[in-house]
Amino acid sequence: MSTEHLLLAAPTPAALVELLDRPGVELRASRPTSAPGPRLGLLDPTDERLALARKVVAKGREWRARKDIWFSPAPLLPGGAGIAFLYPGLEAEFDPSVDDVADWLGVPRPDLSTDTLGRHGASVVAVGRLLDAALRRLGITPAAVAGHSVGEWTAMICGGLFSGADFDAMLTRTDLDALRVPGVEFAVLGCPADRAAEAVDGVAGVVVSHENSTNQTVVCGPAEAIAGVVEDLRARSVICQVMPFRSGFHTPMLAPYLAPFRESGVPSLRVHPAHVPVWSATTARPFPADPGATRELCVRHLLEPVRFRDLVLDLHAEGIRAFVQAGPGQLGSLVDDTLREHDHLTVAANAARSTGMRQLRRTALALWVEGAAPDFAALDQAPTRIESAQRPAAQTSTGTAATSAGTAALATSTIPASATTTTTPASASATPASATTTTTAASATPAAAPASTGTPASAASAALPTAPGAGFAAPGGRSAPAAAPPVPAVAGVSALADLRALADRYPAFAELDALVRETADSITAVLAAAHSTAAPRSTAPHAAAPTAHPAAAVPEPVLETSLTVSTRDMPYLLDHCFAHQRPGWTDETDRRPVMPATTVLWHMVRAAEAAAPGRVVTGVEGLRLHQWLVAAPAHTLTITVRPMGTDRLQVRVGQYADALVLLGDEYAPGPLPWEPAPDERPPALTAARLYDERWLFHGPAYQGITRTVGMSETSARAELTAPAAPGALLDNAGQLIGQWLVECHPRRWIAFPVSVRRIRFHAPEPVAGSTVDCALRLVSVDDREATVDLRLSAGGRTVVDIEGWVDHRFDSDPDISAVHRFPETSTLSRRHDGGWWRADERWASLASREFYLRKYLGAAERAEYERCPPRERREWLLGRIVLKDAVRGRLWDTGFGPLFPAEVEIATGADGGLVARGRQGLELPALDLAVATCRELGVAVVADPGTRPVVAVVEVTGDPATAEAAALARAGRGTATTEIVGSPPGLPDRRYAVAHTARPNPREQQ
Repeated sequence: MSTEHLLLAAPTPAALVELLDRPGVELRASRPTSAPGPRLGLLDPTDERLALARKVVAKGREWRARKDIWFSPAPLLPGGAGIAFLYPGLEAEFDPSVDDVADWLGVPRPDLSTDTLGRHGASVVAVGRLLDAALRRLGITPAAVAGHSVGEWTAMICGGLFSGADFDAMLTRTDLDALRVPGVEFAVLGCPADRAAEAVDGVAGVVVSHENSTNQTVVCGPAEAIAGVVEDLRARSVICQVMPFRSGFHTPMLAPYLAPFRESGVPSLRVHPAHVPVWSATTARPFPADPGATRELCVRHLLEPVRFRDLVLDLHAEGIRAFVQAGPGQLGSLVDDTLREHDHLTVAANAARSTGMRQLRRTALALWVEGAAPDFAALDQAPTRIESAQRPAAQTSTGTAATSAGTAALATSTIPASATTTTTPASASATPASATTTTTAASATPAAAPASTGTPASAASAALPTAPGAGFAAPGGRSAPAAAPPVPAVAGVSALADLRALADRYPAFAELDALVRETADSITAVLAAAHSTAAPRSTAPHAAAPTAHPAAAVPEPVLETSLTVSTRDMPYLLDHCFAHQRPGWTDETDRRPVMPATTVLWHMVRAAEAAAPGRVVTGVEGLRLHQWLVAAPAHTLTITVRPMGTDRLQVRVGQYADALVLLGDEYAPGPLPWEPAPDERPPALTAARLYDERWLFHGPAYQGITRTVGMSETSARAELTAPAAPGALLDNAGQLIGQWLVECHPRRWIAFPVSVRRIRFHAPEPVAGSTVDCALRLVSVDDREATVDLRLSAGGRTVVDIEGWVDHRFDSDPDISAVHRFPETSTLSRRHDGGWWRADERWASLASREFYLRKYLGAAERAEYERCPPRERREWLLGRIVLKDAVRGRLWDTGFGPLFPAEVEIATGADGGLVARGRQGLELPALDLAVATCRELGVAVVADPGTRPVVAVVEVTGDPATAEAAALARAGRGTATTEIVGSPPGLPDRRYAVAHTARPNPREQQ
């Protein structure tokens, strides 16, 4: 028994009130009416719900969806016009409910996996196309279609601009996994676009990528910069969320990665006249009629911001009043936020909280109440029986995931409305299903659904592509004419089922049935071999009928292995610690042992080799390093290997890194080693000095540079001796980048890898102890990052070739550099002539702050830092740094030797004041402490016990005398000394009033 609903209409609100006065039993038995005037729709019209409906109608105001009741005193859609379909893009949560919708349409259930960006995109597009077909089967047809981000490609296909087959063919030739910018993140900001633009103004690399609605904007940029923007806005009460996927789409940052897509991908698309206006969120206007302009807009779509707010406003201005979200998610809320002052309806055709069919009924009710005429009878038709086996989803060589068979072909065949009528066109169209016109799907093999990291990526190629407007031959031998207006539909399997039924009665059809099935199997096998396979989404046992035909190209299983990361299991990591500490220091968390990026890569390669016995790893592409993999405390992570075809494996190391690993039967010959640069000079630093003077922090297990050979402004060469530690040889290659930065860019020489675009292995890994030549060539360098190519050779033959190694650079002025290298004798703070200490915050980004707090704070202090509210952490850390430096300076004045910051713990004493304590056996004399912070300045005073020093700092915003008075008031001691100081170069130009009771250092006065 289908879900019941009630439809009531009357010429006037009073007439509708009178109609509702009838008993519930009588109302539930009434036939629907379609009189002009107010309309009421109820899902499950219980007596309780009817009682509420009577109150709603009596008040005469619209009521939408609450308690599953819809009422419109003046429907928005007279004649059913003014409906737009909106197709969602990628969102943080994706949990559609469409299995029952697929069953109803008679197609296999789609793959809904989201474990890679490509699979996520494929799933989003597949759901959009499936729901588009379902809505049209209900007789709900749009006056316009549009999409958000990846959803715009769904709109293009469903609107008829491209055939599904042409689109899939383009994707098989385009490596969409390469179309993403490494190291960038998206953040959703709960504020208007102008405020977001102001917040990112001056933040290097961060741009507005989406103007979603009046009060929601998305920005994109380097991960650490995005984290800083988010923290700053949260401190100003702006709701922010960093998205769980990365791509760089809809920003100019993607431009360097677009060449294949621009040059050979988009030009291959045959552009057809849209059968419904397809609107672009790039221009907030319909796609142009000129094919060349359409293709160019496809490229602009990837490089320019998404103007979804403008799109919605312009659609409304063009007469659209109902916005149907063809997928789950929050797209409707963006429309509501934008149109809050305008009459409109938003309704989601799918929602995680409901079954798919029940939500379709809600959608139909909402639209009927506003004046549309959906075909409710179609909802009550039995699901179309699937006679043939569901094949595994195919996948292209791009490595992006496919949708399940059939679902991807939504734009190339017709909608199955019953199990008895036969076929019509296999174009991108069919007559909308209604009470008088029913159609079934023509037989088709899987076509592809687009997907990607914010734009389409391939799924399975169409075995029998057809151009829009073409028709399949029906079993009776006549070509079914294309219907008008054309609408996209779902590819089904009922025609093959009909053919099998005829084969049972007529021998000739039995031969035809065998031939068709043999041909289909052959095509599927060829396509699977030509592209690649992806694991199909697991479905319930009833999702597909059993078959005697073996499925083609069954994908390899996902391989998961556990890796314990600890200094006990990997003792060599004790020679890769970010924070120097006193010899014999027992708390390993204070030393910060970190697995090198190249050791992470080494484990990826080993996992890939284990997943493909007998094959060799020939390369790695798109290595992305998301966060440091720390070895203390010990922990266990999962390495996941997912086949992406016969020669490609997607490897993910927990949440820390991911890459595409390439396989082969043997190593390919490598390019010739590079010749020395003509302007090469002898390096200033020898290999021994690199390590002895701690320009490189690495211990013996990673000290592989044995001779520095040459240096220029764009190149460097060194001789390496391959270490035994896993991944250490390539880490040595990365160390050469460090030396080049030290000698050529000393103001920001501290750097760590964040991504590598491409690695090719041309020989087995050199054995430990062997000599390897390493050469570096600069690709680009700016204040934020350095990008280089590296080439390693042995015996005159290239063994490893690396392109696009990207290091993120940190501030490294002389004070910061000294603390990084020799924290036991260096400070980030400076003693002022007046005897007090000052620290100026030169580590504004989160990444820099994280880097330096590890050098200053011990375990207990780091825990206290984490407990601080985010908006207070910056000044809390600034205060601890200046206090520790002041304490160490005081102790050095009395003859103390080297003293690491972590040896001094600043804690809260019994009286609530701050005290300095020694750690791990260090005895400190009693001292009185005082500290104050304001913006980027921290000040501190350390004095003998019992003297109770004071210090205060106030920003000067007007009269300096007023600021000095405020500082004295804060200090609480009229005898304090006041001084006006300014900010150092590189920080915001500010002046501060400092009040203190410090005394000049006698030694410095001598």
